[in-house]
Amino acid sequence: MPVSPRRRALFVSVLCVLALAACEGVARVLPARLTTDRGSVVREITGDDSFVSDGEVPGWDINPNGGSEWGTRYTTNKWQMRGPDYPDPKPAGAKRVIFVGDSSVFGVLLDWPDTFSARFERLRDAANPGVDWQVANCACPGHSTEQSIRKLERKCLAFEPDYVVIANQFSDATRESAADIERFGLAREVPLTRVAEHSAAYRLARNTWLRVRGAEATVAHVIPQMGTPQPGSVNRVPPDEYAENLRRMVKMTRDAGAVPVFLLLAAAEDVDDIDAPSTSGPYREKMRLVAEDLDVPLADAETQFKALPRLDGLFEDAVHPGPVGAGFLSLLLDGTVPR
Repeated sequence: MPVSPRRRALFVSVLCVLALAACEGVARVLPARLTTDRGSVVREITGDDSFVSDGEVPGWDINPNGGSEWGTRYTTNKWQMRGPDYPDPKPAGAKRVIFVGDSSVFGVLLDWPDTFSARFERLRDAANPGVDWQVANCACPGHSTEQSIRKLERKCLAFEPDYVVIANQFSDATRESAADIERFGLAREVPLTRVAEHSAAYRLARNTWLRVRGAEATVAHVIPQMGTPQPGSVNRVPPDEYAENLRRMVKMTRDAGAVPVFLLLAAAEDVDDIDAPSTSGPYREKMRLVAEDLDVPLADAETQFKALPRLDGLFEDAVHPGPVGAGFLSLLLDGTVPR
């Protein structure tokens, strides 16, 4: 007697379910190294403890256990941000501030006390002895606004900030072979992969693929952020998309009950007698327009730094603030972030 198409489909479906169950069972009894988390595989491949890929932030994030970047050791708090730990939940009377951006905000080449985020905290504590100001750094070297959006929503906003200082700029303008939304598959991002992570068979297949591919682009491939044109066909985040991402971060911040503040970063080319081509102009213009449109306080470091003479320690290179530059930025922010 011929088997109906419906029964054939049911039979094939049952076989598929049984095969998947068998694969899952086998994967669960294999050595743990084969089905470990993604970050462990990436560290195994690269031998790098500075960045990890943990599935929460597209591409990469700082190591939650701390690490080193460009010769600077960093530690992290329980929210996976650079900076000291604080009580959880937030104590009464505390004011919390987080800083969002790339390496210029993270403070590469500087120890934590020398970064402008730590200096800002000391300024506020000195001026407001009755308030406990608590600062954490949500930035990561190489992060664009696409990555910062997800780090904010999945990690940093749990810090319960009162203010969020948004300063993405240089990494968004960096040139790459494809825009971030394509490189990281963000247009297709769905919760499915986060559910699949619970499957040992999925982790086995994923880890095998990663090991075959070697140092895949799931770890930080951080081009030195020089503020100048880089090889590549497109900006990592085009200016119009950058403006939309700023709007998204403002909304996220306000929805979380915090006040957004923009920091328009300066580069060495902004200081007198520095002449270098820049890709930052369109991004600075977009930040100013969004700040005006959404009524967001703007700390304009570009304008301030253009009035400064050339000073030792103002910049470590073309875009990263040195100790002196970090001091100026902390003063500017002290005058911009509401009290």
